[in-house]
Order: sequence, then structure tokens, then C-alpha cells
Amino acid sequence: MSLIPLLIFSISCNLDNFVIGISYGVKNIAVNKKANIIIAIPTLLGTYISLNFGRKLFSLLPEHAASIISCGILIIIGLYMIIKASKKHNASCNDILIAQKYDADNNGIIDSKEAFALGIFLAINNIGIGVGFSTSSNNILLTSLITCLFSVLGFNFGNHFGKIYFKKIVCNYAELISGVLILLLGVIELFL
Repeated sequence: MSLIPLLIFSISCNLDNFVIGISYGVKNIAVNKKANIIIAIPTLLGTYISLNFGRKLFSLLPEHAASIISCGILIIIGLYMIIKASKKHNASCNDILIAQKYDADNNGIIDSKEAFALGIFLAINNIGIGVGFSTSSNNILLTSLITCLFSVLGFNFGNHFGKIYFKKIVCNYAELISGVLILLLGVIELFL
């Protein structure tokens, strides 16, 4: 497995984490290391399960057909996200507004329970991408661990760069960027 598709996959799966991290930084909602790791655990499990599910599903098909279908899934998801983002410029902001509700007690701190619920919300967004990438990933555990690492890094860096202007730029274009990355991933994997 090439490093570039793995990095594209991990980044595209975790752009929401980065944007929500920025949003939390702007709102002074604290996400400590423990909460950040708890948020990343569902990403790890969701990625691992979706990659395994995709692998088993596509093992029923001839290898060439499975590869084309899995790349097609990535391309369709990427195109869908690009079209959705172009129709609704700040579609990613909806995810941020939903994510901000995970500070249920409004104390400005994401506790362990809130972090796990937020992690599940973010992991669900990645299931289709994981299934689509399953035929490209030779090492499912390594792919899942790297995606988990990017989840932690995305939240951490996003929280540090939580400035209002930067938040608006990322919020407006995160879904578009993610869609382009997923589309690019599908095209790269189709021709490799």
C-alpha cells in the first residue's frame, strides 16, 4: 500500500475533527488529551470495522471488479460531497453546530462521556469511506491506527488554530476539500 493514498484517506476522514477543534478553540471549549483520545477511539474502531466489512464484502467478487467498485464508491462519495458543498457553501458548519451540542452541560469542557458521544458522531461519517478504501488497504490495523492518530492531531491542531477568521474559511470549505480528497483518492486507486 502506497503512503500517499493512506495519508489522503486519513486526512479526508478527519477534516471534521480539525474544523470542530477550531470551533471548540474559538468557543473556549476545552478538549484535554484524555477527551481527545476518547474521541479518537470510535474513529479507530469505525475505520477498522468498515475496512474489514468492505474487505469481506468485496472478497465475494473478482479482484478487478472489487477494485473498480470500491474506487467507484470513493469517487461517488467525493462527487456527492463536492456537489453538496457547492450547493450549500457552509454545509460543514452544520456538523460544527451539531458537535457543539456535545458539551451538554455547557461547562466549557468536553468530559469523557461527551467525548465518546462526539467520537461516535464523527466515526459514523467515515464508514462509507472506509468501505470504499478497503480493497486498497493491505494492512487494516495500520490504516486504522494512522486514521486514529490523524483524529487526535486534527482535534489538537484545530483547537490551537481556533481563530474566528480561520474558522470561517475552514468551515466554508472543509466539506469541499474533503470531497476533492476522497475523489482524488478514488481516482488514484483506480489507476494504480
